[in-house]
This record gives sequence, C-alpha cells and structure tokens, in this order.
Amino acid sequence: MYNWASNQPSIRVFANSVSVLSSQFSSPGPFEQAVEYEKLENARRLETSDFTYNALLGYISLNSPLNNDEVLSVAYEYTYRG
Repeated sequence: MYNWASNQPSIRVFANSVSVLSSQFSSPGPFEQAVEYEKLENARRLETSDFTYNALLGYISLNSPLNNDEVLSVAYEYTYRG
C-alpha cells in the first residue's frame, strides 16, 4: 500500500483523500473509511505538558483522559543501522 500511496500525488490533498482511497482496490475490495483508515479534521498537536513519554519503556501516558469523541494518533520515526 505504501508504494501505491507514495505515487499518488492527489492523496496528499486533504479534500481528495477519501475519494482516492475509496477508488483503490485491495483484497477483497476498495478501502473502507472507518474500517481501514479514518480522515481526521481539526486535529491538534499535543503540548509536552499534555503527556509523559517514557523513552526507556517506549510508552506515552496522557495527563488527562480522552473524551468520547477524541482519538489519539502517534507518528514516529526511527533509524535502523545508522
């Protein structure tokens, strides 16, 4: 999927992302929103005061619970063998 998505410039346009993903056929059919992906609007980046990160154990603890209509997503990057 990454190879396909990285070659789709229109997928990077927020307004087009659902139609582009819905047109891509995977097995057994097209990608389904709310099953295989979700489009989030009004997302915000957490402040460092909103969470605690334990680098030794690799987990994040929120300082306050999420509301029922909120989700948490995490992006990370790592280097393997240099």
